[in-house]
Amino acid sequence: METTLLVQPRISRIAEYAALAKEMEAGFEIIETSYPDHLDNLEAYLDEIYRWVAPSAVQAVHGPFLDIVLHSPDPAIRQISERRVRESLNLCERAGARFLLLHSNHLPLIREHDYDEIWIQRNAEFLSGLEPRLRAAGITVVIENMWDPDPRLLVRLVRTVASPFVALCLDVAHQRVHGSGSLHSWWETAGSLTPYVQFGDNSGVADEDLALGEGTVDWLALNACLRGAERAPVVMAGVGFDTATAKLRRSLAFLEDNGFFPFPAAPGKRPAS
Repeated sequence: METTLLVQPRISRIAEYAALAKEMEAGFEIIETSYPDHLDNLEAYLDEIYRWVAPSAVQAVHGPFLDIVLHSPDPAIRQISERRVRESLNLCERAGARFLLLHSNHLPLIREHDYDEIWIQRNAEFLSGLEPRLRAAGITVVIENMWDPDPRLLVRLVRTVASPFVALCLDVAHQRVHGSGSLHSWWETAGSLTPYVQFGDNSGVADEDLALGEGTVDWLALNACLRGAERAPVVMAGVGFDTATAKLRRSLAFLEDNGFFPFPAAPGKRPAS
């Protein structure tokens, strides 16, 4: 099963998320496996997911990001970072997932000489080393913007690796908080390299994981970008840690009622902002 719409299930309420995914014809991006509590129990986590949904439901795996520094000057830190990413790739292969998400973890505040070049070089070397496995499994690593003010370095990284199996992920919520430009300018620069988009909403001051439509994200602009894409991206509708699926359902209703991508445009209705 391939789908354009994904959600992030929570293992503690997996039955609710399985029912919602079936109802909305959505797939899963599993994110809890990116946290330390689950990193040493990836197989058991996936087995529990598969008690509730078919294996084809898992379309994406969010790799580890806390303290992951693939470009660290310390070889020991690079080694453990690389090991954690490879473990997530193992999970992707077992799940038959199409995407592995990795944070850029680039720190724009560091102004030391050659920091940007070293970030590109070391990340490119590591990703290039994974490329044969990615190609064989049909998995695309997508690098997600975090603190990045714009996508220029991310674009350079992808073009340096020069593989169809290394691309970008636009995290809309991160762009709203940390980005220095508009969604339109981000997409104009990097949209052709971005097959995966994470939806989120916030005040623009902090990443509060609000329900979609309850923050300050420019949904009209985002909708225009995605509708105009040469190839429709996969979209994950994210609301962070939800005590139930109510916030997620509210968010999906917001997208559907307003005719926002990936839902069909509402005939004769101009989407609300």
